[in-house]
Formats: sequence, C-alpha cells, structure tokens
Amino acid sequence: MNLRHLFAYGEHHFLLETGTTTFGTPGGVWCSYSPPKLGQPGVINMLYATKSSRIHAPAILGVVAMHSINKYGELPIGSDNLSCHSIRIQRRLAKLLGQLSVDVPINKENWFSSLSNIDLWSSLFNAQKARILDLELLREGKSFVLNVLKNPNAVQMELPFYQEV
Repeated sequence: MNLRHLFAYGEHHFLLETGTTTFGTPGGVWCSYSPPKLGQPGVINMLYATKSSRIHAPAILGVVAMHSINKYGELPIGSDNLSCHSIRIQRRLAKLLGQLSVDVPINKENWFSSLSNIDLWSSLFNAQKARILDLELLREGKSFVLNVLKNPNAVQMELPFYQEV
C-alpha cells in the first residue's frame, strides 16, 4: 500500500493505492477537498474507492480531517457531489459534527467510475511526484473517525500532522 498527498487544481488530493483490481487497474481510495476560502469552510469534493478498497474510505476521511485541522484549524464539510455510496458517510458524520447533511447526491457515479478515477489520479500522482505519507496515518485517520463517531464533541483541533517518507 502507498499513501500520497498532492495539492493540485486548488485542492488537496489524497490517494491510497492498495494494489490492482480484477480489471488490472490500480485499486485504492482517492479523496479531495478544497481549502477554506473567504470565510467559507473547506469542502470534501470527491471520495472514490474501488470496490475492494472501500473499507479504507473512513481512514482516508480521517486523514483528510486531520490534515485540514492541522493546516487550516477546521474540519471540511461534505458536498452534495458525492455518490450514493459516499453520501451515507457524509450524512452520519455531518449529523454528529453539527454540519449540514446532504439529502440527495447530485452525481450518478458507480463502481466503474471509481476504477477510471483511481486510474487517472494514480497516473497524475506519478507524473507530479506527489508526497509519500507515512502509512501510520491510516491508523490515526481511522482512530480519528471512530473517536468522532463515539464522541463528536471531543474533536481535537490540534493534532500532530503526518510525516513524509
């Protein structure tokens, strides 16, 4: 497995590469968020996981949350540009954190969309020489999300941030 970060097109992108799918494309999870701007909070714009890698989506959301808290001092919010799979995570976390929950996803993406998106972003991360992050962040990200689910009022706003490898 490989966890990388890239700032491109005005957004932070995180890619966890988990191997190869049964279709021969890269497997993994990609999540992007735009930073806060002009008094508006940061927004998680994309969350894609190949089917076999979807178990890692909460950990990546935790990594994104820790990154945003460390860099900007606040959690990003979820957007309505999420799939029917990702929207469930956004609703649950938004409710717990006192953020606005999204009622209906606006995109109609599916598992095949995640294959092409992970493949595209994997190529871009390779071309841009994205920073490699310590895989320990996945464990910390998962713990962060589990802590939010258990006690949303205890979200720590200052966290030690990741180590580059």
